[in-house]
Amino acid sequence: MKKTKLLSLALIAPLLFSCNADNTINVEELKAFTPTYVQPENKNTGDPVINENGQVVFDFYGISDFHGAVVDDIDSNQPGLAMLGNHFDQVRANNTGGTILLAGGDMYQGSADSNLTYGNLVTYGMNVIQFDAMTIGNHEFDWGVEWIEDNANRATFPFLAANVTLKGTTTNPDFVSPYTIVTRGDYRIGIIGTIGENIKNTILASAIADFDFLDEVEIVDNIAEELRTDEDCDIVVWTTHNDYGNITQKLTSTVPNVDAIFAAHSHTNYSSSITSKDIPIVETTNYGEAVAHIRLLLNPTTGEVTYKTCETTNVLSSAYMLTKDATIDSIYSQYASKFIDPYKNKVVGSLADDFSITELANFACKTMMDTINNDAQYAYDIVAGFHNRNGGVRKELAAGTLTFGQVYECFPFDNEIVILKVLGSDLARYLQAGGNYSFYRLIELSQIDRSASYYIVTTDFLSSGTNPYTSYQEIIYTKMNVRDVVVDEMKSLSGVTSIGCSTSSISDDDYSGSAFSLSLF
Repeated sequence: MKKTKLLSLALIAPLLFSCNADNTINVEELKAFTPTYVQPENKNTGDPVINENGQVVFDFYGISDFHGAVVDDIDSNQPGLAMLGNHFDQVRANNTGGTILLAGGDMYQGSADSNLTYGNLVTYGMNVIQFDAMTIGNHEFDWGVEWIEDNANRATFPFLAANVTLKGTTTNPDFVSPYTIVTRGDYRIGIIGTIGENIKNTILASAIADFDFLDEVEIVDNIAEELRTDEDCDIVVWTTHNDYGNITQKLTSTVPNVDAIFAAHSHTNYSSSITSKDIPIVETTNYGEAVAHIRLLLNPTTGEVTYKTCETTNVLSSAYMLTKDATIDSIYSQYASKFIDPYKNKVVGSLADDFSITELANFACKTMMDTINNDAQYAYDIVAGFHNRNGGVRKELAAGTLTFGQVYECFPFDNEIVILKVLGSDLARYLQAGGNYSFYRLIELSQIDRSASYYIVTTDFLSSGTNPYTSYQEIIYTKMNVRDVVVDEMKSLSGVTSIGCSTSSISDDDYSGSAFSLSLF
């Protein structure tokens, strides 16, 4: 059964294209810009709470995978940065001398608001909230090391990645530290940050060519002992941009001497413990929807640390009043007027129906292929286009007015289109891969000569590392951005009142995957 969607294009050509090509952000102006605001005084005042049993109470709160969700969207369960800041102020008030705030990575990439400011907007908001540390995630590398360094220089908190080292060495790059130590009253708390060595496979290979990702468990184990013996830390916490499933699997043999673990990356609410040592481990979903909370109790006489609470809390349904932090709101307004609003809020068209992530990925597949085949500088006769769905396309599009910001959030990554020359045997395998990958093809499986060569298009990300399309005879970099060619395709259709997009399973007898093809008619 075909499912047809109509896309109205009457307004797309004059507006969407100008946002994409003619009015690009002035990067040098952005780098020189610093918002005007007064950094709040230290919010962590006094001593930690002492409970009825004489134990010292420490409250650790964390978020991860924020993906630049700066603006509140109540219907989508997203509090936004200013409301999140107010939420943290209220929970901190319960234990001002014993609260620690952690960020688990992937904080920037994903929205027009954050992407158009290369994360600077989020960094200044985090400064106001007074995070104590941030572990970098895979998407911090999306804009290159230059912008990690830029944001690290603006941040009032350290960026952590103990297991990321300069290639062939054990030395961390300048933009990260292996750990940080925070003091609360008379107590010292060590915070170790890592990124899963398995996570490097989700990063564009060229972005991390100068770095090694070492075994995080071994490194955390060593640093934890150092923090306790050499740095006199009373508590040691591990925050990693790696999902709880991978972490728990890694800890079946060696469990570092830490008191709590904050996980990330899989966008999942999870709270449990590593049973062998009763260490709490917690992870939250994305976009700031939920906050992780671990409460640790320290016996000041024996030094024993136990945990009382390990939970995730939905911010918008919590007991705290939902208001916005005025300072963060002011910082947003300054960035919005100079760098965001000229692009994000432009109306570029309208949708007659909702478009799913799969349908948008399908559209991207055909658009990439058609763009190369119709470009006079290329004469490769592209027979198929491939794009990933969940991950490559981050949001669906709802029916109604369509803005550039919405399109940007669907395709937030600056992925480059690459042309691959592949053997027919690899092409057949790609077309049968199924899973999370969409494709559009001009050739049937039965027509493929397994020993012949063919040309396909995909993204630089999917053709690198351990991604699916790495078996090729030749790669040609086009310097074309996927998002840009999707925009250009819409522009080229400006004379058409609507197009129909449908998805259907491939019907070849030897097809066993679950990918989709796209028809335009």
